[in-house]
Amino acid sequence: MTQSDAPSQSPTPRKRSSNRHAKLVLLAAVLIVLAFFYVKSIRDPDMPKGFTTDLAAARQKARGEIRPMLILFWSPKVETTATGHLLGEKGLPHKSVVEAIEKGKYICVAVKLDRNLQSAPAKEFQITRVPTLLVLSSMGAERARLEGSVGHASIEAALVESAASKP
Repeated sequence: MTQSDAPSQSPTPRKRSSNRHAKLVLLAAVLIVLAFFYVKSIRDPDMPKGFTTDLAAARQKARGEIRPMLILFWSPKVETTATGHLLGEKGLPHKSVVEAIEKGKYICVAVKLDRNLQSAPAKEFQITRVPTLLVLSSMGAERARLEGSVGHASIEAALVESAASKP
């Protein structure tokens, strides 16, 4: 057998193998990034400090302590941009809003609603759009309603005006 008869070892299969490996690594990286953003998009947003999720307990506390309530109605599946804006630094966590909440001694509640807004709280408070912020007196009378993508100036104004009225 001569050298010309021997099977040749060409570098092409190795290149294909390394190309395949690089493509698999790239595909895995893309899948990981996509999975990260998907999980982030379906995860509940972080509520501002001081918000509870127990509406019934908050109502009892408001009546017992004669304190107004600030209720945030939201849904992770509806108007996520507006909810993100409201929960972002230009919304509820804004310094002026936090100060207005503390000054008015509001009891803050976040109520998560279903996609079609057919839950009992959505019907009771006539929620037709999320996010919706309601300011209620200690006895449950509506003092202010803000819907959609509102910023800190609107929220602060509603809280200050509501705090100035009688319980």
